[in-house]
Amino acid sequence: VAATPAADTRGFESRTRDDGAVVSSIKGPFKGWDGQGDRITLVNGQVWEVTDSSARLKVSLQDPTVIVEPGILNSWYLKVEGYNTRARVKRIK
Repeated sequence: VAATPAADTRGFESRTRDDGAVVSSIKGPFKGWDGQGDRITLVNGQVWEVTDSSARLKVSLQDPTVIVEPGILNSWYLKVEGYNTRARVKRIK
């Protein structure tokens, strides 16, 4: 009998125990983010929302790799591979 894989709860407040970063990509064209409220959907099905009103990234990329890294106090930061700019995010799906 095969075991059912555990649900990936990284990024959800009070349900996060794994300190590993999420490495995924965004399917299709990606133009960056303009600040608080922008939602970013990853190919793994996760949806992250930018919570930092001062975070900005203007790019024109196709299928970029993104990394969502844990910070302190249950914070998470999303960055596009190859760029230094990152945005504070919260997982909503």
